[in-house]
Amino acid sequence: MEAQTISEAELTQVLAADLLWGSEERNTKKPIVLVMEASWLAEASDVVRAAARSAILRRIGLNALAVVGGKEWTDEARKLAKQSQVITTTNGRVDRLSWELATQT
Repeated sequence: MEAQTISEAELTQVLAADLLWGSEERNTKKPIVLVMEASWLAEASDVVRAAARSAILRRIGLNALAVVGGKEWTDEARKLAKQSQVITTTNGRVDRLSWELATQT
């Protein structure tokens, strides 16, 4: 897929993420960007925002993954995160299955 450009509004949306973290995948050493939304209570809206913001970065050719962290989660948010392949963290711990699902190629 050829990288596209993004609008100023999309850039503003991405920069509004709670955390943007650049690193590399452990096994492949490929660059990766984590786009995180964090809330005390993780809700569906957090999942939607993280997924949308990571999708914007993927459009410009970055390997971006959505991450949502919460101390507690609503059932709806957990279900949506799984359907959307969004990585979940609870009380600071990454759910390994969500990571594996999101990083499958």
